[in-house]
Amino acid sequence: MEHGDVIVLSAGIYHRFTLDERNVIETIHLLEVRRAAVAPYNRGESTNAYPIRHHYLRTIGVGASTIGKEDVAVWKKLRFARLSLASQGFSLFPR
Repeated sequence: MEHGDVIVLSAGIYHRFTLDERNVIETIHLLEVRRAAVAPYNRGESTNAYPIRHHYLRTIGVGASTIGKEDVAVWKKLRFARLSLASQGFSLFPR
């Protein structure tokens, strides 16, 4: 990538950025909501269970066929957190 390039990342995709030769990277989050909460999520079982992650995997042709009781519990907690943030004008997962 070069100065001025734009890259669009789908919601639910894991991503990392690599620094340039000056050990610098500049990014701007352009989200589709007015005020969004942007937080880093490390790869792991809990983040793999997020509904937005399952949605992303389905869009690229990877099925989420093994959904367990733990996933449902995580989804319920996530839904509550999302509703709480939404009531304050934030979005956990921009659409």
